[in-house]
Amino acid sequence: MPVNSSHPDYTSMILPWLTMRDVLAGEEAVKLGGIRYLPRLDSQSDAEYLGYKSRACFFNATARTCDGFLGLFFRRDPEVKLPEGDAGAGAALRAFTVDADLLGTSL
Repeated sequence: MPVNSSHPDYTSMILPWLTMRDVLAGEEAVKLGGIRYLPRLDSQSDAEYLGYKSRACFFNATARTCDGFLGLFFRRDPEVKLPEGDAGAGAALRAFTVDADLLGTSL
């Protein structure tokens, strides 16, 4: 497999990820998507389609829901549970919680 190839699962998810990025960015990004999100009606001229697109409303419930869930995730401080004992993974993880980035920042 060449270095510049991508995994089939990644390739199959590119369009949904781009759609979600546009939806989260808001109405302007969705309208810039043009006929991908707002198909042209039969026998619509370019001027009619531009007017149609400018009058379209996009209620961004997705971004509001995402913001709400982020608030739920971070409303409480995280709880860290480490393995018991002073040897092995427990000791390494305990040291990591005190200095996570080797600059003195705690976990």
